[in-house]
Amino acid sequence: MTTVAIFGGSFNPPHIAHVLAAVFVLSMEAEVDALWVVPCFKHPFSKSLASFEDRLTMSQLAFAWLPRVTVSTIERDLGGESRTIRTVRHLRALHPDWNLRLVIGTDIVSEAPRWDSFDEIQRLA
Repeated sequence: MTTVAIFGGSFNPPHIAHVLAAVFVLSMEAEVDALWVVPCFKHPFSKSLASFEDRLTMSQLAFAWLPRVTVSTIERDLGGESRTIRTVRHLRALHPDWNLRLVIGTDIVSEAPRWDSFDEIQRLA
């Protein structure tokens, strides 16, 4: 089974702490086969952000040098408001053979239990 870590965020802009988090996750080679960086498309709390295309390009530039990293457009492809549960459900449906793991920053870890369907997110990823 392939283990894929999902690293979602605004990436407004992606910065050194994001890159260091990715490096840390990738350093656990026995545990993670790939890391998907997932910039949010439409922030659920109407946070003011640079355009999705700008944040996507900045993320591609920031993470391009890392092996096993994919900068994904999945939340743009899904459209509408970005919610972690939608992304995780969609990835689970597309890739039932993947073992999903969720990577979140310390800046939002205290908010995570208040996310929409957080219990289900924990079960799926």
